[in-house]
Amino acid sequence: MVGLLDRLFGSGAGDALRAPYSLEDPDELHDLLASDFEDVDVREMEGVARFDSIDDWVHTDIRGWTLSDLSDTDYETLLGAARTDLVQYVQADDSVAFSAPALIAVGTASS
Repeated sequence: MVGLLDRLFGSGAGDALRAPYSLEDPDELHDLLASDFEDVDVREMEGVARFDSIDDWVHTDIRGWTLSDLSDTDYETLLGAARTDLVQYVQADDSVAFSAPALIAVGTASS
């Protein structure tokens, strides 16, 4: 989706969706939290993102949060391109699934 946004609307649009996922180094997250929490443990968990359809995926990622101010015309352009360019993520039942690992951190609040 980020690559599609970059291609259609420039890196600024792609960066809006990329930003929430930019902290991908477990050691960096640990160091960031260790100044405020004790016994910080960071683990990468495997996960799968699932949507009922490409349309639902685009709606969630774009209208749902990161680019909710995208014009209707640009949204329709993106939706049409996504239906073609992101077809490799479509399952036999027309749902969408792709790998979505996440870093999970736990720690104890410092006194």
